[in-house]
Amino acid sequence: MKISIQDIGDVSIVALSNDFYKAKLMNTSVAFILQRSDKLVFDMRHVKFFDSSGCGVLLTCLKTLTNSGGDLKLCRVSKSVLTLFELLRIHRIVEIFNTPEEAVRSFAD
Repeated sequence: MKISIQDIGDVSIVALSNDFYKAKLMNTSVAFILQRSDKLVFDMRHVKFFDSSGCGVLLTCLKTLTNSGGDLKLCRVSKSVLTLFELLRIHRIVEIFNTPEEAVRSFAD
């Protein structure tokens, strides 16, 4: 799994690859990501498939971050993944933005 991370101030933007849903790879990568910042934006423009494992990791990240005073935002979610999020109502607990810049700005609000 390829993950690139860009920091803008105290917010880390994590660009996920399409194989983010592979559970064994996720646990290692997410542990590393959560050590970097308590304000994360997952840029999902390359993620075309997402399953229950991915949703579980997403919610675990959110819980870990909120427990430490942080937050998780998503951006550039594909239509197919957004449909899944809407079915599972994830879009009600994780804010979704069109661009990384919008997501980063939302931390200041």
